[in-house]
Amino acid sequence: MTHLAAVMACLLAWHQPPAPPPPAPGDVPMVGETAASRWAEDIDEALRTLLEKHPDPTRRHSRAEFEAFAAALKARAAAGAAGEEIAVGMLELCAMVGDSHTMAGIGSAKVPIRGLAIDFYWAKDGVFVSAIPGEHADLLGGKVLAIGGVALDEALVRLRRVVSADNEAWFRHRFRQFARLLSVLHALGLAGKDSATFLIEPPGGGEAREVTLPALPPNVKPEWKVAVDYTGEAVAPTLRPRPSQWTYGHSYDEGLREMYVWYDVCQDQRGRPRVMQWTQQLLADIDEKKPAYVIVDLRRNGGGNSALLMPLVEGIAKREAVNQPGRLYVLIGRATFSSALFNAFHFKDGTKATLVGEPTGGKPTSFGEIKTLPLKNSGLMIQYSTKLQKRGNSDAPSLVPDVLAEPTWSQIVAGRDLAMEAVRAAR
Repeated sequence: MTHLAAVMACLLAWHQPPAPPPPAPGDVPMVGETAASRWAEDIDEALRTLLEKHPDPTRRHSRAEFEAFAAALKARAAAGAAGEEIAVGMLELCAMVGDSHTMAGIGSAKVPIRGLAIDFYWAKDGVFVSAIPGEHADLLGGKVLAIGGVALDEALVRLRRVVSADNEAWFRHRFRQFARLLSVLHALGLAGKDSATFLIEPPGGGEAREVTLPALPPNVKPEWKVAVDYTGEAVAPTLRPRPSQWTYGHSYDEGLREMYVWYDVCQDQRGRPRVMQWTQQLLADIDEKKPAYVIVDLRRNGGGNSALLMPLVEGIAKREAVNQPGRLYVLIGRATFSSALFNAFHFKDGTKATLVGEPTGGKPTSFGEIKTLPLKNSGLMIQYSTKLQKRGNSDAPSLVPDVLAEPTWSQIVAGRDLAMEAVRAAR
């Protein structure tokens, strides 16, 4: 129940620009006289798969609307539209389903997508520049006001057309991956063919000014500056890279009598003890050290196999010393998705944990059990859900925390972990 690997890689690699792989021998770019007919085959195959194999593809748009959009997309291909424009159209076709798990891959070796040397973060008080080339460093941390001469609110409306999202939290998490792609902005009327212009208010205020950025060459990592160095000492330890890049683990603070547990992927990590073995060690450490507080962090977890964490949930539930209100906390956020969302519910329903953080990117009742369809001509990958996974009778967009901890941009730049601060303030 995970989504495209390219998306999940972005959870930790905050400032890594997307780049398609180089063409392999035998790959035929989607250009030339036969491009339109090959695109038509791929569009028809994608449309047929979505309408026939997704459990409920027409809950937001009718079959006729899907067919009309596909016909218009084929007409654009026949009229000579660039391959990247049609690839963005495929993103929109899949996003029409309104299911976070159903999406198209962003480009392929045959259809390269062009990026930009800029990145963003959507904080409580707006959208801010989190990375930008050094020559524009005075705008690093600035507030974004417009894209391509279009006010930010309207630009975000257009971006919603290509982002597959069940809820607002997931859109806020994923929008930045698309807003830094020139191919996407151009197709949405938010950029020119070869460059994009952003209106940015400098940090600290002052007169806003425009900055125009050219397309990045494929496979080129930009030289840029970042607003937050997550490896720095000023950043809260719980926001830094994990020790030895472990995707699950725990640490004990003797002074605070606090057991901090991180669980970033719902799967066993190669080269490490399996989740089951780690769980046994964690429970043994809880028994030995007798922490006053246990904090389970699911904020970086985008899914996998939800069953792997059940022994930990059940083990903590049996330990009355920590399974108490005010002693057991689970951190959730916009990147808590799919199986990780189910794990958050397991804690909510099966223990006395207090949930702290932001609304989840995952939707409680949502589609999943994904399958993939590689399109033979363009090389684009289509991912689609095959099952509706119900969570009671609720159709809530997100799992909302008991204690909301949504940081402002200044708090993010300061390296503060508001969720951990809220946990400690509640004691």
